[in-house]
Amino acid sequence: MITSSLRVVSDASEIDSPDLLPLLDILFMLIVFFLLTANSVQQVLELDLPTEGSDQATSIMDEQPIMLHLFSGNERWNIGDQTFDRWIDVEQFLQNAYQQDNNQRVIIVSDRNAPMERMLQVLAFLKRENRTAAQILMKPKTDRVTNNE
Repeated sequence: MITSSLRVVSDASEIDSPDLLPLLDILFMLIVFFLLTANSVQQVLELDLPTEGSDQATSIMDEQPIMLHLFSGNERWNIGDQTFDRWIDVEQFLQNAYQQDNNQRVIIVSDRNAPMERMLQVLAFLKRENRTAAQILMKPKTDRVTNNE
């Protein structure tokens, strides 16, 4: 039973009235809880998918992009299974790839500790070749340090 700590004194008798403020606080908390946990109405767009012509669909990722790996430490680059020790060899390889397929994509995979000069060197080359976009992947930071590279 909820009792009031304040006592109201009247002429006729003493009347104890319950304090309703804690009850109101709990009711407001319950209302907020129910509003937050209630499922909201989700917007759904009905779409009828075609059943014919699936044999004519082609994959979007048919071409293989050039993966250019930048390593930390000594100067070396890696494209596929080929390792290059000189930047001029990398440029020649990329120019030959662009001559074969002008829409060839380049993905730059860089070691976290690779010098920024190498990344800028690659980006400057792509700018000279009038390439407007390149994807850049960074290796995530690992907890343990390895000296294999």
